[in-house]
Amino acid sequence: MDQYVSQKVHEAVKNCSYFSIAVDEKTDITGTNQLIVCIRAVDEDFNISEELLHLRPLQGAVKDQDVYEEVKIALAEHGGFERCVSIIDGAKSTIMKNSGPAGLLKQDGIGCFTFHCIVHEEEMVGTLLKMSDIMEVVIKITTMVRDKKCGATRRRFKALLEELEAASCDLTQNRHVRWLNEGYYLCKFFRLRKEIYLFLTELKSDPFLEERLCDVDFLCSLAFLTDITLTLNSLNQSLKEKDQSVCQLYKHISAFRTKLMLLKLNLLQNELTSFECCNELFHEVKESGTILDFNRFIPKIETLIENFNRRYHELSELNSSFRLFSDPLSVDISNADVHYKLELSELQADLYLASRAEVGVPFFKLLDKERFPNLRDLGLKLASMFGSTYICEKSFSDLNHIKSKYRNNISSRMLLQALHLSTTNLRMDIDELLSQ
Repeated sequence: MDQYVSQKVHEAVKNCSYFSIAVDEKTDITGTNQLIVCIRAVDEDFNISEELLHLRPLQGAVKDQDVYEEVKIALAEHGGFERCVSIIDGAKSTIMKNSGPAGLLKQDGIGCFTFHCIVHEEEMVGTLLKMSDIMEVVIKITTMVRDKKCGATRRRFKALLEELEAASCDLTQNRHVRWLNEGYYLCKFFRLRKEIYLFLTELKSDPFLEERLCDVDFLCSLAFLTDITLTLNSLNQSLKEKDQSVCQLYKHISAFRTKLMLLKLNLLQNELTSFECCNELFHEVKESGTILDFNRFIPKIETLIENFNRRYHELSELNSSFRLFSDPLSVDISNADVHYKLELSELQADLYLASRAEVGVPFFKLLDKERFPNLRDLGLKLASMFGSTYICEKSFSDLNHIKSKYRNNISSRMLLQALHLSTTNLRMDIDELLSQ
């Protein structure tokens, strides 16, 4: 079956018009660095294939040159980089134009587009908030309440929550939460802050933690961190949805940039409607005659805006192409690339095409190859581009199940074969398999 899948992947790449590759690297259960190369190919009829192409263990300290050589090996039997439109990398090196695999491609005169995974970029942006001191307090309190060595503490806390008819019956356990997965964790903590304070005063275990939960500045920081993390987490979930094109993912990023600007304006005016936790704290403290000012968090928003603009600068260069691909019927012809102007004028005057409701790939499938060669070519290139390393993440998830602590001596060849079968989107033709 693995030979069948490999043969079909080889045929798909051989017959494709363009392809892109996604490269990512992670450490398996035995501490071995595993490099995965996945491919997204599109043929002239806009049939798209996403498959695992290459898996290779890398020994010792992994260098950019090692990754680059493995990518070249993976593409060697498919004609090299000639039809490669883009390379998306899950590692941090590709975000630097003149270093890492991107720099090595440039040195070899290979002109394919290189960028870092959109989802990974957005996760790194989230760490720029630099509010780890707030998180440390939250984690310490959570660890204390949910101490595994003393189950009585947790039972007492749950009993207190039930007695006070709190919004939740327990506190979420901290499992080394990542920045972009901690929104729910922080939100639950913020909602239970009063009950937690009462419990800490009853325990009398750490006066510092009790003081923090009474400190208005700390509570303001906690409320802001909770709100902005929930906002980033919402974006993160949108980016991780399956089967999205790079255009759809970029739309999410563009919309979030605008949202950040609006959030900044709201903070300037101390308008907290969009900051649910901050708004709740504001009205709570206002009853005691104190007016909270959240303007001090504007630099945090500005840092996010600046880094979003910098990290997504390369993708912004394709903004005009994304717009054309998403809605060619309404694009301004005068501002379009000279290669597409004549075809766009004919396209927008075509009554049949103007009446169609399809967008993106389904719409470009309708374009005649003879009348719109340049537009179809653009459509094929953008359709071949990955928007994230979702398939690589799935492959690593499957790898961790296949190569587990109970079966960690599996060979690289057998591991690749198993991953081929677990990640493939191909439908098995049983009759064809039996005839081989």
